[in-house]
Amino acid sequence: MSFLHIPPKLKPYLTRNFARTEWMRYRCDHNREWFRAVSAIIHLDIRLIVSAVVLWIFTLAAMYHGTFQPYKYCVLVAISLLGIITITLNTFYGRKIAHILCPILGQFMFIMLLVTLQAVLLMLTGTDSSRTTLRDAEGTSLRITGVIREIRPLDSHTNMIILSTETAQYRNLRAPIHEDIRIYSNTQKQQLNPGTRVNALGTLENKGTTAFLKSASIFPQPNQNLEHTRALNTRMRDYARRHLDAETTALLLGTAYGDDSAMPNTSKENYKLSGLSHLTAVSGANIAIIFMAGYRFGILVRVPRRLMIGMGITAVVLYSTILTFEGSVIRSILMGSLGALAMLRGTGRNTLSALATTIVFCLVAAPKLAGDLGFMLSTVATASLIALGPSLTRLLMRVLPHALAELIAASASASLWCTPVILGISGKIPLYTIPANMLAAPLTAITMFAGLTAFLSYSINFTAITDIALILGRIPAQGIEYIAKYFAHAPANPLDVDATPASVAFAGVTVFAGSLLIWLWDYRIYKRELHLDYVRIPGTRHVTSTHRQSPTHQIGQRHFGMIETATHRTSNEVP
Repeated sequence: MSFLHIPPKLKPYLTRNFARTEWMRYRCDHNREWFRAVSAIIHLDIRLIVSAVVLWIFTLAAMYHGTFQPYKYCVLVAISLLGIITITLNTFYGRKIAHILCPILGQFMFIMLLVTLQAVLLMLTGTDSSRTTLRDAEGTSLRITGVIREIRPLDSHTNMIILSTETAQYRNLRAPIHEDIRIYSNTQKQQLNPGTRVNALGTLENKGTTAFLKSASIFPQPNQNLEHTRALNTRMRDYARRHLDAETTALLLGTAYGDDSAMPNTSKENYKLSGLSHLTAVSGANIAIIFMAGYRFGILVRVPRRLMIGMGITAVVLYSTILTFEGSVIRSILMGSLGALAMLRGTGRNTLSALATTIVFCLVAAPKLAGDLGFMLSTVATASLIALGPSLTRLLMRVLPHALAELIAASASASLWCTPVILGISGKIPLYTIPANMLAAPLTAITMFAGLTAFLSYSINFTAITDIALILGRIPAQGIEYIAKYFAHAPANPLDVDATPASVAFAGVTVFAGSLLIWLWDYRIYKRELHLDYVRIPGTRHVTSTHRQSPTHQIGQRHFGMIETATHRTSNEVP
């Protein structure tokens, strides 16, 4: 007589062949995903890239020198080139060169249309007048009114306050200004929070497209209530600090929704030196993880493939409700969603055009992004996810599960392509950025979802779930802390290099060479596995050739076998 009663529904799961069956099912699903990814033809449409780059350069010049001066030179160059192209077309009409110049002429006219539209919008929205006011007020005493958008701790005594300015007063003049002005403030003198409306008095200094208020005195306006989301963030941070140390709290909440204000300065330096500083900010990587989670959830519940992208977008929209809608967050949402879509589709088809369209849209909607280094890094990182991410994912899928391969490929490709940009900005190269990101990528996703669970449960007063999420999130967070500390103090890190054009160009060539090796390796496997002459026969499940077992694909309810055939004869061969 058996002392253990096994329910009939559990008996199939306790058989000897259950583990083997599940393992074979996993291998079958993994191989199907790999063959689908490899068979995706890489087709990058770069026609809009030239237009986006030209618009970016024009917007940056307009922010530096005013709209009229750059536009005047653009019009002169446009008239000259248009005359040259018109004369060439009339001279060589009907010849091959005319067919080549016609698409170039269309591209040129589209670029001039974008530049003209941007120039008109800069003047109509007041951006041009705001920049002119800031240039005229250079070195004068300025009184501004605005709202604190962000507070960044620099050391134990100093914060950098980013103030969204509304009005400015100088030389008995009062003018509206819609620009961000940075102020350095002493944290021991007064406590300020994001969302607080203040008056500030100081001396204006312009550095490129960025304005600073030196020797500033800040006067908060009375009788203010913080925004509900910001107040909830503050209470959540204080609650987490009662259970965790400062660095773990900052990492949990920073990966979840960008609140890293509790991070000690020593830890911040470790994250910078190890190339992991992007983890504690709302970046494209966060959005890509959320998009992939929604997409994979659609696969889990077996929704139609057309709805999976909609589920990814829905997940991003729901995630954005707990974020503050500012330029950097909107930029991260757009770029991260595009990068995740390219990674999941396994091809850059139409995605690179979508990236160029997104760049144009961001520059038209927020021209100040043209001089924003974060926008540049986001663009480069997203381009890496589109161009390099799918190839690296396919290579990693040969030894890793699909979801883990996507996480590691996203971190590695973005870190690789951003290295020349970081070199040009800081003059330092974190030597261990790629291995640090590859090791931290799986832990980051777990930490992020633990932080989100803690925040959402705390917002509805389920503190028991909040405590469990904080305890579970502590383990991967401490793993990330160890990775950051280890690689920050690794030998020869960071590599100090003079940020000269030659060094940046050399770094760019090196990164391109590494990317080229990955592309060639991926192409070699593609040629070997799927680019041979195959014939797909509907209704066959196990069709073999003389050399090896051929793959079997399942599309909907139909099964396709693939058999290798002889190479097709060319037209000049004798049958």
